[in-house]
Amino acid sequence: MKPFFKCITMIAFASAGISLFAKGNWGADRTKTYTFETGHAGTVSGILSDSSGKSFFSCGKDGSVIKWAENGGGEKYQISSYEITGMAKNPAGTDFAVIETDGNEMNAITVFDWGTLTKKFSKRFTDKVTGVAYSQKGKYLFVSSQGVSSYYILDAKTGIVLKQMGDISSPISLAKTGASEKSAVFYLPAGKLVYYNLVNFGRFKRIDTEASLSQPTLLNQNKYLAAEKNGFIYIIDAMTGKAVNRTAANLPIILACEESDTVLYYIEKAGKTGSFLKSIDVENSFKTETIGQISLSGDREVIRCAARISNAFVLGSSEGNIFRLVPGKLDDGATKVSKNVYAKVLDLSSAENGSVCFIAGKSVYRTSADSTDVELLASNVNQTNISSYKNNFILWSDNSSQTVQYLNSETKKVNTLFSPKARIKNLKVCGEKLVYVQGTSSVYSHDISSGTSKLLYTGTSVESAVLSGETLYVAKALVGLTDSSFVRVNTRTKETVPLLKSGFSSCAICCDASSSSNHIFGIVLHDENHAKSSDVFDYDPVAKTTKILFTASGNDLKVFIASKESEVFTNLGKNFISSYDNASGNVLVYRRGTSIPAKVEVLPNGKIATVNEDGSISWYEKANRSPVSQWYLMTGTTEDGSVAQWKVF
Repeated sequence: MKPFFKCITMIAFASAGISLFAKGNWGADRTKTYTFETGHAGTVSGILSDSSGKSFFSCGKDGSVIKWAENGGGEKYQISSYEITGMAKNPAGTDFAVIETDGNEMNAITVFDWGTLTKKFSKRFTDKVTGVAYSQKGKYLFVSSQGVSSYYILDAKTGIVLKQMGDISSPISLAKTGASEKSAVFYLPAGKLVYYNLVNFGRFKRIDTEASLSQPTLLNQNKYLAAEKNGFIYIIDAMTGKAVNRTAANLPIILACEESDTVLYYIEKAGKTGSFLKSIDVENSFKTETIGQISLSGDREVIRCAARISNAFVLGSSEGNIFRLVPGKLDDGATKVSKNVYAKVLDLSSAENGSVCFIAGKSVYRTSADSTDVELLASNVNQTNISSYKNNFILWSDNSSQTVQYLNSETKKVNTLFSPKARIKNLKVCGEKLVYVQGTSSVYSHDISSGTSKLLYTGTSVESAVLSGETLYVAKALVGLTDSSFVRVNTRTKETVPLLKSGFSSCAICCDASSSSNHIFGIVLHDENHAKSSDVFDYDPVAKTTKILFTASGNDLKVFIASKESEVFTNLGKNFISSYDNASGNVLVYRRGTSIPAKVEVLPNGKIATVNEDGSISWYEKANRSPVSQWYLMTGTTEDGSVAQWKVF
């Protein structure tokens, strides 16, 4: 039996309380991927080999998967807006299963086809997903979580639950099938090795063994189980459950083994950032050997995961970097495969005259959709968001009490508008006023001309607000059964009118400043009988009616909505941009680039830009539903006073 785990963080499994998301297309004609040298933005959480054994995949906290070529370049594709804590590859094809989490309530697995970059299915779980893995020929997908009776066997193609294993009540941290896929062996941290019949889904043998083992892997034709516990690496006889060897190891990272392996490799921590690569030969009296010392370049950078790829060792770090270690060349140290060559664009906005400005690092720049020229407008602003006001710009920081500033695009001078008393979010330009949520309960306006601020509304769980004349519209999250998630407020009389009777949360609203209709557009989330869905709605303030434009499955609070010239845009579904044309009533889809879109901006000339979660910008023409180009800002050029440059794909 060949093991189907190669990612050391993936020798574990997933969770409970399932709901199936609808299938989603991640780029019908296959979204283009580009070769990067950049690693992950945040910790690398897993590494595994591809079928060739030469290239390999990594996943990380930034929600991305990267396929690294033997020469070092990588094809990067963002799967999720959430952290990916592990992955598994179907040995029978190009499907991947990844674990997504926000560290709290969002726990899911998503299966996608790397060959076409299309999503096949997603499943939500109520408990933390602890691992996912495929059977040897890819027929089954195994999922485990921290809940009770929380082990699932899924049909790998459809995601249908074939078995929720109530006969195994504790989590499972290792699963492996035979070539026939008729049986499997599971390790339970409760101290059990369970041999399981996959024909009738029942256990036929259970062996007592060492409890609370972590990072388990099988080797030497499945004769031995190797795992870590309390500073020791245990070698367990897989047929008897007895420990045959125990080796002291300080915070070891065990590299998953192939079936034929007789040598177990592991990385032992030494000091703050140093480590040793070591091995245990199970066929040579469990002899331990120190192969060499590993030192990474950064003072705080440490190894988080590792795998053996072909004749080399590949390491993933806490800083998102990938390193390669070659036996026989250990004196040369670990070679850094990834490089930090791009800066992250935090936000972008376009003025009435077509000027496009963006924030990267601590500076504000001006660029154009028609050329790749970049001009420095302001430095040391230390802001994360930019909004246009006529031909100038408002600088602010979401979820921060940072001072709100005014940037004159002609003089390049930055002035302070006001200093909020608490964290603000969702600031919007509404005519001559700025409207923003302060904390989670108050909505304020700030008159740009007079410099005065005013409290407009106080409530609970306020997400967003827009002002139209004297009428304020408020979106609220996590409302009770008797409350409304979307309300209208007369700012003069303070009369509040509920506008939606259903939905537990309105997460985003907008008003089309380019239109005289003053319609309000928003997104409301539903969760009825565990069926999660989201509606995009249109509120007509004259007729005082609400119309549902379209519905998508699933819930996500981290979505945007924008409207310009009779078209409504949203990234609901995350893997594309949906556009509703008010004139025709048609829903159109703009295919995403290699990263998930985080904001859309429609320019006066009709061109469309998205700021993506990885900090890139994708450009669209209305006649073309795929990105015509994707831009990355070169690092080392965003320091104050220098000229930035775009890398265009």
